[in-house]
Order: sequence, then C-alpha cells, then structure tokens
Amino acid sequence: MLNKKTAPYCILIAVIIGALVLRAWNLQQSFWWDELWSTLTYARTHSVWYMVSNLGYYFNNHILYSLLCSVFIFIFGESEITARLPALLLGVAAVPVLFSFCKDLTGTATALAVSYLLAVSAFHIDHSTEARGYSGLMLFALLSSISFISALRTDKRSQWVLFVLYTFLGFYFHVFMVAVSCAQFCCALVLQCGVLFKVGAIPKTSTQALKHFYLSMSAAAVITFIAYLPVFGTFLQNMGKVRLVSVDRMPFIMDLLNTLLPGLTSLTGAVVYGPLLLIGAAVLWKKDRSLTGGLVFLFFIILLFVPFALYILSNPMFVFERYFIYALPVCLIFVGAGITGLAECLPFSAKIKYVYIIGLLCAVTLLQAQSIQNITTVDRQNYREAVRFAEQRITAPDSAYLFSIGFAGTHFNYYADRPVHIPDTYAEFLAALDGNDEAWCLLTAWLPMLRPPHEDVELYAEQPEHEKIYAHVLKHFTVQKKFDTKLKTVVYSLNKKERL
Repeated sequence: MLNKKTAPYCILIAVIIGALVLRAWNLQQSFWWDELWSTLTYARTHSVWYMVSNLGYYFNNHILYSLLCSVFIFIFGESEITARLPALLLGVAAVPVLFSFCKDLTGTATALAVSYLLAVSAFHIDHSTEARGYSGLMLFALLSSISFISALRTDKRSQWVLFVLYTFLGFYFHVFMVAVSCAQFCCALVLQCGVLFKVGAIPKTSTQALKHFYLSMSAAAVITFIAYLPVFGTFLQNMGKVRLVSVDRMPFIMDLLNTLLPGLTSLTGAVVYGPLLLIGAAVLWKKDRSLTGGLVFLFFIILLFVPFALYILSNPMFVFERYFIYALPVCLIFVGAGITGLAECLPFSAKIKYVYIIGLLCAVTLLQAQSIQNITTVDRQNYREAVRFAEQRITAPDSAYLFSIGFAGTHFNYYADRPVHIPDTYAEFLAALDGNDEAWCLLTAWLPMLRPPHEDVELYAEQPEHEKIYAHVLKHFTVQKKFDTKLKTVVYSLNKKERL
C-alpha cells in the first residue's frame, strides 16, 4: 500500500517508464546522416584503435559513444535499435539522477515535477534516440555539476574523485563539455573573489575546497588530454577549419529558447513560462540560500549564460541547438520550482495544491505537445525507405543508373543492395545517362535548401559539379516519391523515352 514514503518513488518509476516509452517509440527509424557519417563509420570497424584515433572531418566522432555502440553491435548485432540503445539508456538514466539532485535541493514535489518535465522534453527525447553522444554529454554534465557542488560544500575526497571521473566521461562523449567546465571554473573564480575580498553576497567556500577544485579540474584535464592524444593532431587541424563568421545570431537564440522550452517564444508560451521561470528563480534562490548559501543558484546562472555568451560572441561557423543540451536540466529545474512554488502560494489544502501542480504540468506539456509528436512520429531522414522505393521500381536492372549527389548522398549505399553511384563531374553524369535506359536519383539534405536565411552561405554550399547535376535533375527528371521527414528525401527518375 502506498504511503508518503513510497508514493514519490512509485510516481518516479511511472515517470521513468513513460520516459522509456517515449524514447523507444520510433527507435527503429532509418539512420540519418549524422549517425551514418559520424558514428557507424567508426563503430562498425570493431577496431578500438580506429575508434579512438579518428575524429572525422570536423569533430564527428563522439569517441565514447562509438565505443559503446560498437559493444552493443558486437553483442546484439547491427541494427538501428542496437546502435541507438546506449543513447536511450543514457537518456533514461538522467531522469532518476535529476530527481535525486532536486529532491535534496528543492524537495520531493519539485523533484518529481522536474523529472516529469525531462521525461517529456522533446529536446531530450530527440537526442536520446539517435546514435550520437549528446544524451551522454547531458548525463555526465549533470553528474559533473552535482559532484562539483557537493565537493565544494563537503570537500570530501570521494566527491572530488567522482567529479574528475564524470568530467572526463563528459568530455569523452563530446568536447562541448568544455562549456560546463568553463562555467565551473568561472564559478570557482567568483567564490575565490568572495574569499579574498570577503564579499558577503558571495557564497562562502573554504580555501581548501577551492584548492581541491583546481587540482581536480587539472586531473580531469590531464586524463582527458591523454584520452584524446591519439586524435590531438587531427583535432588541431580540424580547429583550423572552423571559421568565425559575421551572421545575426538572434534567430538562433530564438530557436534555442524554443528547443529548450518548446512554445516559449509564442505569446501563450511567454504567459505560461514567464511567471514560472521568475517564481522558480525566486524559490530556488530562497531555498538554496538556506541550504548552500546560494552556491547552486550562482552556478546555475553562470552555467546558463557565461558559456553561451562566450560562444555566441565568438560566432563560429558551427552553432547548433544540441551543443547546449547541458543547459536543459537547469531550465527544467527553474520551471519545476516555479510550478510547485506557485502552488505553495495558494491557500488550499495539500490535495488541491497537488491537483494544481498536475494542471500546470499538463499546461506545459500541451505547449510542447506538437514538438513531442514530431519527435516521436516524424523520421529524421528516410535513407532506407528511399533506397527500397527506387530499387523496387527499377524495371531494367542491367541498364539502370542509380545515383545520388550532395555530401549526404553517399550514405544511401548503407541500405542499398546495388551500388548508388556518386558522379564526380557533370560530364561523368551525362555519360552515365547516355549509357543506361533509366536513371534514378536519390536526393536528401541538399545543403543550399537547408540553409536558414541568416546562416553562412559557404557552410551550406555543395560541390559546383553537383550543383550542375542538381539543376539538370530538377529540369529533366520526374519526382516519384517525397518523404516528408525532418531532412526531406526525394526520389527522381528518368528513362530514355522521357529524354526523347
């Protein structure tokens, strides 16, 4: 029978099961570009050295994820589900971790609310269902932050050891863990100033604890450097490929806000989220002041704003919402604290307050219902379906030219039973057309079509010869099938009768 002690954990189990269902719902969908190019390229080799010594054209290989993916493929065989299982498990694991942290910080009710918000977060569902390292980055960024806060408060050796371990694992999933480490370092500097100049408004921290932080951060840096040593030369070369650009980042900022908290930038979203975030900040500040002297609140503010501001001000060519997934738990904590804080202000019984909390959670869920539906039902990219569609409709297998163009085009070969040719030049393409009775073009993620108006043109450019082929396909080929996925995939065809 449920009681006050067991009820929260039963609810948590239900939330975890819900999180698992949402993340497993469309796990079998076709691999998409990033998975084929940046994970399976390494995980399928079954060579540990190859996985830890190759980084890709930029920073494609999330090394620890490739290693985990390889283990799962070795045990269970190669499939979409197998390759994504590590991401799913890491994503689901974040739910109880976040609950445990929030329970001590804000209380059980808020912890359950925040856990639920993470379970239904479209942003988190998305990256817990792709064979990439982002769910691992978020989990270990969260664990590293929890250890950081706990170690500064208690100065226990075990917490500093965990801090080093979690920080290293976060980095080995994704180098953007540097944002979290940057926030931790900035927080330590602020605390150091409080110690040196005896500023009363800054949370009090012992000099010994700060010293141990610097030593632990150095240890994590050394271990991370050793782990990345096989790719260090490539890393420096790839850094040289990254250009700083002059583009307006305000549209991206709006997109990021909508990704972290779907619906936030709409009028309804602003009305719902705005008060909740403000109340949540006030509640968190009040509770944290009595618990840690404001340490957690200070770290949260730095984590949300400092790394993001530094990255946006430097304006590199690569700016994607997924890089900032480490900030998601903090955003949800503010919202969750706002929901329970608002309920606490009501002059009603505890049962009525719980009903009110459930109502607010339902309102937030409705705001992002469309995003959740899109993530769980709309495929990212239909490589598999496009190849099968074309192969089943080829009427003359011995005289059919199946081809693709664009940087994403080569990955059709993963699913193809016959070669999908990638012509290097327009002349080679025309010669292939003349030598075959029918031609089928598989086209997906054509970069110029994907470029947002405010983004860098060069970043979204295809090869000039492929641009010519693309123009030819649009003019002379017939659309046979369009796959309405996140990255649109189209199948075109042409036969000699149509050419004549």
